[in-house]
Amino acid sequence: MIFGIITLMMLTTTRADVNTESCKDMLQGYLTGQLSSALGAYQVEALRREFKSFTDVIENSMKMFKEKIDTDMKTIKDARNSSVVYTRWGKKTCPSSTELVFSGYTGGSGHTYSGAAVEPLCLPRNPEWGIYRDGVEGNKNYLLGAEYETETVSGYMSTLHNHDVPCAVCLVRKRSVVKMFPARKTCLRGWKLEYQGYLMAGYHGHAAGTMYTCVDSHPDTLHGGQTDKNGYLFYMVEARCGSLKCPPYVEGRELVCVVCSKEKYSIQWDDQGQPLFPAGYTTKYLKENKNLDICLADPDARAVIVVSAAARKTCFKLWKLEYQGYHMTGYHGHAAGTMYTCVDSHPDTLHRERSDKNGYLFYLVEARCGSLKCPPFYNIAAIADVNTGSCKDMLQGYLTGQLSSALGAYQVEALRREFKSFTDVMENSMKLSKDIINTDLKAVKNARNSSVVYTRWGKKTCPSNAELVFSGYAGGSYYTHTGAAVEPLCLPKDPEWGIYRDGATGNGNFMYGAEYETNTLSDFMSKLVHDDVPCAVCLIRNRSVLKMFPARKTCLNGWKLEYNGYLMAGHHSHAAGTQYTCVDSHPDTVHGGQKDKHGHMFYPVEARCCSLKCPPYVEGRELTCVMMIGILITIMMLATTRADVNTGSCKDMLQDAGNSSVVYTRWGKKTCPSNAELVFSGYTGGSSHIHTGAAVEPLCLPRDPEWGIYWDGTEGAKNYVYGAEYETSTLSGYMSTLHNHDVPCAMCLVRNRSVVKMFPARKTCFKGWKSEYQGFLMAGYHSHVAGTQYTCVDTHPDTLHGGQTNKDGYLFYLVEARCGSLKCPPYVEGKELTCVVCSKE
Repeated sequence: MIFGIITLMMLTTTRADVNTESCKDMLQGYLTGQLSSALGAYQVEALRREFKSFTDVIENSMKMFKEKIDTDMKTIKDARNSSVVYTRWGKKTCPSSTELVFSGYTGGSGHTYSGAAVEPLCLPRNPEWGIYRDGVEGNKNYLLGAEYETETVSGYMSTLHNHDVPCAVCLVRKRSVVKMFPARKTCLRGWKLEYQGYLMAGYHGHAAGTMYTCVDSHPDTLHGGQTDKNGYLFYMVEARCGSLKCPPYVEGRELVCVVCSKEKYSIQWDDQGQPLFPAGYTTKYLKENKNLDICLADPDARAVIVVSAAARKTCFKLWKLEYQGYHMTGYHGHAAGTMYTCVDSHPDTLHRERSDKNGYLFYLVEARCGSLKCPPFYNIAAIADVNTGSCKDMLQGYLTGQLSSALGAYQVEALRREFKSFTDVMENSMKLSKDIINTDLKAVKNARNSSVVYTRWGKKTCPSNAELVFSGYAGGSYYTHTGAAVEPLCLPKDPEWGIYRDGATGNGNFMYGAEYETNTLSDFMSKLVHDDVPCAVCLIRNRSVLKMFPARKTCLNGWKLEYNGYLMAGHHSHAAGTQYTCVDSHPDTVHGGQKDKHGHMFYPVEARCCSLKCPPYVEGRELTCVMMIGILITIMMLATTRADVNTGSCKDMLQDAGNSSVVYTRWGKKTCPSNAELVFSGYTGGSSHIHTGAAVEPLCLPRDPEWGIYWDGTEGAKNYVYGAEYETSTLSGYMSTLHNHDVPCAMCLVRNRSVVKMFPARKTCFKGWKSEYQGFLMAGYHSHVAGTQYTCVDTHPDTLHGGQTNKDGYLFYLVEARCGSLKCPPYVEGKELTCVVCSKE
């Protein structure tokens, strides 16, 4: 009989749906049946041993139960930590708070190449190779090293002139987003500094387009790399007044920058899943985490005080421990009023005073959820320790003291009442544990605290579901500069400055304001022509992925709209390369900025048939765009029902809750890897290789485009999107058969990953990273007039049906290493470079 009870209790303490009523009935029935007759000494001793064994099982089961829950919750907490990766340009090491993925060499296209790939790359010191043909073939793009061009700057920076540039790829854990802020050297409130530096880009008059890059303010150099071999060059960036607001900006002053990360916000939740305190809530005297601490004193007040802090067993910062204990008071059902008292956790007793004489009584205090915020006020470990420990003491002590003599009817009834009380305690304890587990499930669901940051171009505000990081001015390079940095930047209205020399030196790159060029559009958009462009940097919580989708104005299934707009870029025939940008469909303007001062220009983008599939695309029709966020899908809907079945499976139920997701494009393929979900399969598109004002990046275009306001037919005052083709005639084997074929693409979503990154010159991932796909590094032809971007094209690429005709458009050439400012060895002159796309849990 006792063995049956023990077996039952071992099962019930590891299951949340314990049938405490049957446990109670069984115990009471057993006691009533067995103890109602006279018990001899032998029976009493046997009963004592059996109940001692029983209470030991209860204690061990509860201990295992709480340890399992604690372990599972820790695993869940660790699993939902996001990570971010960034490159620290100009340094060999990462900040102390981050992990070094690798330290490498900065590389990029040569500054004399009109068809340069615009962005710098951080290259590993141990490159890996795929299929290659050594020796320089002209029909390629090239990768060179990088140098500082800082002769116009005073102090230490001037000594770096012509030195080669190192880089470090850094991983930061427990961060959900990282962003470079131009014209700032401090982080905005709530953000953490990663590094600060100077905004740099290529020379504005060089043939090659570049990108704005934040180079560390205390840069390192590469050993033996002080020879002037040119390559990809870093010049300081100066502000230029006109369409850029001055003040606060100053003509000719060098701009700084800062790279900041956003912590995973950690606020406590009530039993309804709502934060106890709103974001931004502050109070002078609340120094600790405001959502955990109920009462404390301010050490800065210089008062000599002693405080008993409820629900704490450690002291606050700058306070000294006197003793720790348990919160106790009288029984809630007694008639007498009492006070909360902190009783030492290792209490003494008075000699010989063990008789039950009642009087002023001390009972342990339990947390009860409801008006009390839960969490934070629960602790499975504490509950289990209190209940199982007191049960054991009560049973063993009572049995030892009371059952050693003959038991009369009164003692049996008293024992029955005691065990009824015991089973009630067990019942309430298990019920409370179930409630706690359910609360934890809800808290974990609500604590999905990944965040994403994006820029809303053309607006001063963010959507209602997003937080405004700052509202600013859109800026960028001048449209006539061949060496323009291609991307627009959102500039703050309160710039900060570093070392500077006012006045335009001419030997660098420049920052201008931005204007709408929409005179070819109808309705409201045509009235915006020459107006200056605002921008807003927006943060949205509880999301892990955000993506701009061209040629769409509605969201895909499972995604949420942030804003929709028109796809814009610079004019196709301007000297400056640009970037495709999604400008809000209901744009604002900057006050007083309606004069035609030029700068960085936003023109609508039209579809051009050739290598682009028509239909579904239409010649000369303006393209829309939409900014979407992925809604994290969890299995929390199953959690509460499964919790009632088996609490041991908490880890299984929760391990996906709140996990981050990442999205990437698999260039050259129609499908995604088996571990990823296909968002859509589409066509690769981009600017024509003969357009000087090309938008540099390729786009993955959907097969079912959507349209906004349009005016069919080709107008000259636009930018264009063409299809894309492989240019692989110089390769052998299967790759050579792809020459002139159109290029597909696949948009892929990977769950339970916090970061995805393309690593050039690698075909395997670093330790701790998972391969998504490997490929060849490709870009446009180095002497074409259109700038491009380095792109990782799958090593086993697909083609589009019927797309083998040579119609040109956006072209993909292999990229070769070029020695000079690029270190050789380990790199080899003329050898084709590989790449790999990796994700991190």
